[in-house]
Amino acid sequence: MQHHLVCDVCEPDTRLPPNAAIVFDSAEVHSPEQMLHRYPGCRFAVAAAQGPDIVLWRSDGGRFKLRTGNSTAGVAPSIFASAVYALETGGYDLEAVGGFTVRLGREQKYASIQRDD
Repeated sequence: MQHHLVCDVCEPDTRLPPNAAIVFDSAEVHSPEQMLHRYPGCRFAVAAAQGPDIVLWRSDGGRFKLRTGNSTAGVAPSIFASAVYALETGGYDLEAVGGFTVRLGREQKYASIQRDD
């Protein structure tokens, strides 16, 4: 598995976001498109969860919706984004994967993946 940085664009250490593979905005001020424009080296920007759905914007313009049911309760959307990044950089076709499970301690959270262009 490849190591990668997931970073809040509000991070006080301004050296971190430009080096992140995934960015998000905890203040919900910047859109994913703005974040990817500002940090062109990032592969994904993640939007705040909209109910049980999380939307990821990929730097090439692609978008993916993660449907999580109620499993996002207490879980940052960036955790799911990190799993998607690991799948993609591991050579998996995100559309073919269909879904994945994230383990957080004893908890397991499932998300399905679908293209959202």
